[in-house]
Amino acid sequence: MTVAPQVAVLIVTHGDAAAAMRAALETLVGPTSVRGIAVLTVAPREPRASLLERASEALARLDQGAGVLVVCDLFGATPMNCVMELKRDGRRLEVLGGVNLPMLVKLATVDRTAATVAELARLAAETAIRSIRLGEGEAT
Repeated sequence: MTVAPQVAVLIVTHGDAAAAMRAALETLVGPTSVRGIAVLTVAPREPRASLLERASEALARLDQGAGVLVVCDLFGATPMNCVMELKRDGRRLEVLGGVNLPMLVKLATVDRTAATVAELARLAAETAIRSIRLGEGEAT
């Protein structure tokens, strides 16, 4: 019996935030659910070329054939720009600017073999937005 490849997830942040988020995620959902979810931490003043190479290696290592969803901490920052450059080079990936724990919980608990990387990107973004929206009548 052949096992379908799952979409991998790469969390990219400045400093150690990605590692801390993945550790919190594993505490919440367990070690089995975080398989295929990796981190890429960006050191202060890391050269762009070094980051681009590390991101390329991480994506190649993670992609089992279904693609990779990359969630970055800051839209428009160098780490996200490097990943977008790799996407333009034809990598099978989707990129979101912004990451939060509810989004990661959803990605860890959904069947990542049954959805495309684009569908998971949409689901992750919707979950992130719902998780920060104020309810009716609450203070702004």
